[in-house]
Formats: sequence, structure tokens, C-alpha cells
Amino acid sequence: MSSQMETKLEKLDGLWWAGRYAEAIEFASALPRLGMHKEVIKRAHAAYRHPKFYVRMNKDPLLIYRLGLVALAERYDLPRAREDLISLDESVSEMKGTQ
Repeated sequence: MSSQMETKLEKLDGLWWAGRYAEAIEFASALPRLGMHKEVIKRAHAAYRHPKFYVRMNKDPLLIYRLGLVALAERYDLPRAREDLISLDESVSEMKGTQ
């Protein structure tokens, strides 16, 4: 029985279709060929991992994260993320309240 190795794009696609968007952003941020979407995707990953830092800089980490989802979908021709429409609002709101 032979098992095929999953390609990076297959892994990204699997994360996306499973609705695991934060993991997809993290995985994609390490990929070498993000093209013109590179900075947006990397910033989205950083904003997701360190939202309080972005809040302290008067930046909206949820908006940055959502823009990263849009960029990732555009770069890899994926459907729009459900999380792009409804997301981490509660956790980010809580973080903004603890400035």
C-alpha cells in the first residue's frame, strides 16, 4: 500500500475547506511564492497571533486578519472564507477592551 505525500497546496486547500482559516494563514505565511499578497498574508498571521500588539498601535487586528483571508483566497483561487464574514469578533472585542 503506497501513501502519497500531501503537497503544500493540497494541505492549504484542506485547511481552507475545513474552515481552519487561522491555520491556513499561518501555513501560507511560510510559503515562498505569495507574490503581491505576501505582506498582507504575513501581516494577517501576525495580527492573529498578536492582536494586543496591533491594538496598542491603534490598528484593528480583525480587519487585518480578514484582509489576509481575502488575499489568501485571491492568491490561491479559493472561495471567500466564512470567517471573512463572521469571525473572531468576541475575542478581538475583548482584547480591545483590555487596552
